[in-house]
Amino acid sequence: MAAALYTDDGGSAAPKARRRGGTWRDMVISMAVLLVPIIIALAVWRYVSSGNEVNTVDPTSTIQQARQTGHFPVAVPTGLGADWKVTSAANDVSGTTQTLRLGYVTPDGGFAQVVESNQDAAKLLAGSVPEGARPTGAVRIGGHDWSRYTGQKSRAVLALLEPKRTILVVGQTSDAELRTLAGSLR
Repeated sequence: MAAALYTDDGGSAAPKARRRGGTWRDMVISMAVLLVPIIIALAVWRYVSSGNEVNTVDPTSTIQQARQTGHFPVAVPTGLGADWKVTSAANDVSGTTQTLRLGYVTPDGGFAQVVESNQDAAKLLAGSVPEGARPTGAVRIGGHDWSRYTGQKSRAVLALLEPKRTILVVGQTSDAELRTLAGSLR
């Protein structure tokens, strides 16, 4: 059996824990240990949530290049409000085939793209119309008859077939916004 320790007053002596008095330095270190991970977590959260910002581009040089190439008369959206954000612009030329693409984020947060090309209309439509989309009639916009195609998840296409070019307005947005974009082409 272990021997018990006794004190002068007859009680047993338990080992005394040394209690150290806290200093301001200790408190600052303790707070830093707690706050640093919180600050890092907030910084990461702000970085991740900043993904809501739309990266815009200036399509001017791409449109000028498309007009200079001259394979077809280029029509561009005009008169759209500042709430229409251009997010992409590309002019692809392969031999005598030219395709101009302008991508937008719409005022309601949808996505739309204007595609103009002198490529064979059937091939252009096959590459741009959503899978399973069907023609749903014609729509009169800006004095022209546009063919309308609808697909899954609110994806739609307005198509204007002309002798020297085909113009498509492709989007995952409201019908009204697609019509506004198509009507702005000049």
